[in-house]
Amino acid sequence: MASRPHLRLCFRDVEAPSPGARDAFTELQVAVFLDFVARSHGNLLIYCHDGLSRSPALAIVALAARGRDPVEACALVRAAVPEASPNRLVLALAGRTLGVDLVAAASGFTFRRGPVGALGRETGLRRVLK
Repeated sequence: MASRPHLRLCFRDVEAPSPGARDAFTELQVAVFLDFVARSHGNLLIYCHDGLSRSPALAIVALAARGRDPVEACALVRAAVPEASPNRLVLALAGRTLGVDLVAAASGFTFRRGPVGALGRETGLRRVLK
């Protein structure tokens, strides 16, 4: 069986990186992710540890990068994962690169944040688009 293209991004679910922190989402990761999305055709499988913050944020970014209106992209993700709390650092950095305000587009989400990320719900893989 042939290997499928894949990308692994390692970063913590933080929204405001502390001074000297090396594990928050970065602009370099935005560029790498957007390049991967541009070269990928068809469905993308995006997942993180809990499925509530980082992966919903990256799904919104991927949809916006593929031409979806940011508000529509957020609505699609919210419909698939109603308990999502997209990571606003991911949205802010990627939105700046894409020239859209993804944080404002995501204002319809109920943000549940703890010290290091989204809190307390069942998680799992969801399909955003059929």
